[in-house]
Amino acid sequence: MPSAVAEIEVPIEVPAYEAAFDAPPPARFWSGPAIVFYIAAAKLAIHLYAARFYGYFADELYFMACSRHLEWGYVDQPPLIALIVRIERVLFGDSLQSIRLFAAIAGAATVLLAGCIARELGGKRFAQALAAVAVLVAGVCLAMNHYISMNAFEPLAWAGCALILIRIIKTGNQKLWLWFGLIGGIALENKYGIVFFATGVIAGLLLTRQRSVFLKPWIWLGGLLAFLLFLPNLVWNIQHRFPFFEMLANIRNSGRNVPLTHLQFLGQLGLHMNPVAVLIVLAGLYFFLGIRKASNFAFWAGPRWFFSRSSCFRRMDARITSPLPIRCCLAPEPSRWRVGCHAPSAMAQTCIRLLVAHCRDHRSADGGTSALRRKLPSLHAVAAFFSAAY
Repeated sequence: MPSAVAEIEVPIEVPAYEAAFDAPPPARFWSGPAIVFYIAAAKLAIHLYAARFYGYFADELYFMACSRHLEWGYVDQPPLIALIVRIERVLFGDSLQSIRLFAAIAGAATVLLAGCIARELGGKRFAQALAAVAVLVAGVCLAMNHYISMNAFEPLAWAGCALILIRIIKTGNQKLWLWFGLIGGIALENKYGIVFFATGVIAGLLLTRQRSVFLKPWIWLGGLLAFLLFLPNLVWNIQHRFPFFEMLANIRNSGRNVPLTHLQFLGQLGLHMNPVAVLIVLAGLYFFLGIRKASNFAFWAGPRWFFSRSSCFRRMDARITSPLPIRCCLAPEPSRWRVGCHAPSAMAQTCIRLLVAHCRDHRSADGGTSALRRKLPSLHAVAAFFSAAY
């Protein structure tokens, strides 16, 4: 009788290095934060490469001169930019790439914060990448992060304050107002534009259910911290009779600032950001105002309303408020907005209300009411129809 031979399967060992090539890459390398980091690194590399071209900008030479004479204030700026340039010159020298390094790093950090904000608002990988790309390709950010100036650090401060506000609303940790005050105080020593942002946020908080934060001490302590950080520059301005306001008055009297209507002002913001990003901004604005899930963050409409309704800001350079649309680019991904039915309504409502605002600015040559302005009630009714229909 033939003997049965048992067949034993011997496993073939695959070398470890071959298994490493066959295995899929770790998920963390393709996560939302990782992709945002790659985009931020690309922005940093672009600015570091381009920094050696085009020579010194006139403002850079002025900031380098200020860095040789550090003060608590200057006629046309707070003191922080001079200190930053002084540090760059001491550590790295006076070359183009040296004095533009911190501006490039600030731009990359702004991209990182954009992704963080989108993630905090519930956005997945696509939303985080979209927010980062929207900031990356924004024309005003590409320009301002190319050379050293206060404008390179202002969007970073606005985005940092926005992220902290979102964390306060989500977690209820009121102590985070101290971090808001810290960033706000440092930002005041960089550029006074943070006052506009803070005023808009306060208006948004007061007009929504988040107004309860004013009944707790932490927001006031955060404001006190910001004031103490700003105090040295305030004392300097008092001692020198506020030369910054005198400079603004001289600019206004010279006719350098051009008055703009609501539509022209917002159009300038769109051009500074990137015309393609306007659709993302509109969808993000609708996310904050039109979706019940995001009702806790409705106060973000405060800064937008504050700027669009205030005629004094429409006489200023749109670069001053250029960080404002960035925050509307940071809402979660379109799949969470139900774009098919809501996005057309959002865009229609926004366009109609902008038209209403433009009509209010429009006057006929003889000082009477224009025919278009007489149709305001009808336009409001159409906007209300879109709100009800969707």
